[in-house]
This record gives sequence, C-alpha cells and structure tokens, in this order.
Amino acid sequence: MASCLLMVALTMLLLSFVATGVAFFAPFWLVSLTDHHTEGLWGYCPAMQDCQWFYEDDFAIEKNHRGFVVCEAVALHFEGEWTFVFRRCCLCEFHVNNDQQIKDLFHFLVYRSNAFVKDDWFKAVQAMFAFGYVMQIAVLLIGVLHVCCLCCKGSAAINKIIGSVLKASFVLTVVALAVFGGMAYKDDRYKASIHSITYNFDWAFYVAIVGAGLDVLAGLLFFCAGMRKMEHDGYERGNVVI
Repeated sequence: MASCLLMVALTMLLLSFVATGVAFFAPFWLVSLTDHHTEGLWGYCPAMQDCQWFYEDDFAIEKNHRGFVVCEAVALHFEGEWTFVFRRCCLCEFHVNNDQQIKDLFHFLVYRSNAFVKDDWFKAVQAMFAFGYVMQIAVLLIGVLHVCCLCCKGSAAINKIIGSVLKASFVLTVVALAVFGGMAYKDDRYKASIHSITYNFDWAFYVAIVGAGLDVLAGLLFFCAGMRKMEHDGYERGNVVI
C-alpha cells in the first residue's frame, strides 16, 4: 500500500491543483479602486455586471476594442479648457455638452482600452501560468494512478519524476506571478500595490501564490518518497507472512 508520505504528497498536490485552478479561471487578480471592476487572466468583470471573457468568439473582444486605442482621443489643454480631437473614433455618436462630459468620455476610452487590449507581458503570464497548470493536471493524473496501482518496480523513479515535474511547474508559476506582480506595479495604467489608489491585487492573485507554495511542497514530498523507496524497491502490495 502507499506510504503515509506519498499520501500526504498527493493531498498537497490535490490542494495545489484546486487553488491553482481557481486562480487560473477567476477574473479577480486585480481590482480597480475607482470603479471596482476586476480583471483576471482570462476575464474582466465590470462592477455589478456580467463578466466578459477575453477568449470568447476567437478573442473578438480584444480585436474589436483595439479600435479604442486607434481612436486616438487626443487631449489638449488650452487656456484652462479641455479640447478633444477624436480621429477615427468609434464613439463619435456620443453627444457631449460640457467639459466634464468630454473628460469622462476620454477616461472611458482609456479605461476600455486598458481592460481589453493586453500587452505582451500579460500574454506571457497567461502562457506560463497555463503551461504550469497543464503540467499539474498531467502529474495529478499520473500520481493518482501511481498511488492506486502501487505494485511495480520502478515506483521510486516515478515518484522522483513527479517531484521534478512539479518543481518545474512551480518555477513557471512563480515566474508568471513575479512578472504579473512586477509589471502591474510598474505599468502606468495599473500601478497596482497594497497601498495604491488605482488598483490592488485581488484575492485570486494570492490564491495563486498559495497554490504555488503547495505545488513545491508536493514536489518535494514526492521526491523524498522516491528517495526513501529506492532502498527497498520492489513489490509492495500486502505484507509477507512466514
């Protein structure tokens, strides 16, 4: 039967899988402190409205909203008054009656472009986090089958391989989190931090950190289980009765 250490490792892996999966899909990595909308790796949720997902209809949201950047709403400050020139603007049907409405429209354009048009660093985070999560899924399936059918020689090597893959998954996840945290903090559109007045990191970002921690713990436990078993590798099902 499976050792206690191996069962603890599998439990850690399962918890890591759940935490990473929740963080992967939840659109709550960043929260705006101005209008309270939230953003995640794959979705955007306006306050009190249904969430929108970046990948829907072959990423149609991002493609369509590139127009908000191309609109080129140019703000000119002249003698204390705001004058805006909208070139190729997709919101030209909006009627504005005063300076405040024009300012609000300009900020709306910037706000919408931020929400849907993602930089290369954001897409790199999506790719790294997704690849790390896929590795977790594969290892979880192998781990469950390995624990349920633990009766063959070479199980020590399987434990060590699982541990090594989990550590690789941990590295990818941590790099993705570091890039996301660093770039969201440096990006002028976000300036996300604990004491920011524009964006804060939301709960799913911290759940992803917890998932990464459980991931590396599971990897270490699997690796240790493999090292311990190398001394008496062989058939393990049941006890030998003399």
